[in-house]
Amino acid sequence: VQSFGCGIGFEKINRRILKYYWSDDMNQATRSAIIIRVISTMSLILAIACGCLGEAAYWAFPEQQGFRTILKIITAFGIVLFALCRQMRQGRKQYLLLAAIVSACLADVVIVHLFPAGVALFAIAHICLIIVFCRKEPLHKTDWIIWIAISIAVVTMILILGSGMGIYAYGAAVYAPVLLLMAVSAVRQKGRIRMAGILFFSSDLLLAIYQWKQIHPVIHILYMGLFYAALILLPG
Repeated sequence: VQSFGCGIGFEKINRRILKYYWSDDMNQATRSAIIIRVISTMSLILAIACGCLGEAAYWAFPEQQGFRTILKIITAFGIVLFALCRQMRQGRKQYLLLAAIVSACLADVVIVHLFPAGVALFAIAHICLIIVFCRKEPLHKTDWIIWIAISIAVVTMILILGSGMGIYAYGAAVYAPVLLLMAVSAVRQKGRIRMAGILFFSSDLLLAIYQWKQIHPVIHILYMGLFYAALILLPG
């Protein structure tokens, strides 16, 4: 009887909540906004849950690549859906920003199996972000000088230290200036967009260190956490 009473109580509460958020007087736009908000929240929860589970699986079962790939695909789906819902709620159509997020998510899935393809997709994501950032806040002459100076120094260091890595060293030498330009243009932004760009840059930097030295798995979990946080912050 007590259980039945609790069930009735919860049903009343649910009805009140539904009546508060979803009444017959609502117009179509309001109802659509509520549906988008619910889908956005659920997709974010899905992405975070699968992302955390995937990193836990990497820690506990590093040899189970297939299971982690499935979790990465689900995480990518959740992040892209969240970004799409955010754009719909804000009433903005930022196709390049969405393309950057989709490309980065695909790169995360692909890079484990096809490293060059993953790096290429990451580069596409960074190029899209550079265009988005520069449209918001164009780079000044000083920014370009800083980027060129740092890029020359980094590329030189990569070619010297990575002399035994073959084609991978040349790939890193091409990729580094793109990543650095994204970081420089991100610093010019404000709020969440700036933080997202910095997190994305930090994630790539840790990924490069991890791929080069294969140090403690905590670094892998850290750069993945920064990567997912950046993608969640990017839609604004």
